[in-house]
Amino acid sequence: MILKPAVGCGRSGVRLCRTGDEVAEHTRHLLGGTHIWRSSPQVLVEGFVQGSHYTAQIMGKEAIGTTTSDFGPPPHFVYRQFTFQAALPAEEHGRIEKVAR
Repeated sequence: MILKPAVGCGRSGVRLCRTGDEVAEHTRHLLGGTHIWRSSPQVLVEGFVQGSHYTAQIMGKEAIGTTTSDFGPPPHFVYRQFTFQAALPAEEHGRIEKVAR
């Protein structure tokens, strides 16, 4: 599962935890550190799905394109690169935009 702070951005504090011990250790780190996310006593827990990462870029009600992201290796998922416009068939762009809306 993925644990991350409930506040902040840029993947700071995000970590893949594969065992209960890793979950407990990273939770203690997120809640007990002096980092920016310490201001919120909440941790988000998400499922981990391996595969490509796409983001619909939407302004107001209009979709302007789709971005694909490249990350460094787990467990930290540091952004390395964004590509806009993602090289996808038009129907895939449409599906991603529909889900995002």
